[in-house]
Amino acid sequence: MADLADRPLFGETRSRDRISFVIITILTTSFVITTFGSIFFFNHIKVTFICLSLCLVLLLASHLCLAFWYRSGVLEPRFRNMLYFNTAVIILFCICSNIIISERYT
Repeated sequence: MADLADRPLFGETRSRDRISFVIITILTTSFVITTFGSIFFFNHIKVTFICLSLCLVLLLASHLCLAFWYRSGVLEPRFRNMLYFNTAVIILFCICSNIIISERYT
């Protein structure tokens, strides 16, 4: 019963949720920007790497859209866990992409 009482209603957000989503969006955006910039930093300007980074940017755009909808109260509170999962997937995808891009023998 305590879990149901702890849920915010539509349009209401707790300060903890607001702060966590600001941190999540900044962290995820910085990972994607770093991955996109690493193509030019390591001078690996290939079509494959550019397509990989564009996929990351599009994935980030959909993630930011979901986070905005959640914060505005359009989405139900149960989507919060999905946003956390999407954040973890995007960060892992960025780490793998940076490993692939920064390899010396590609």
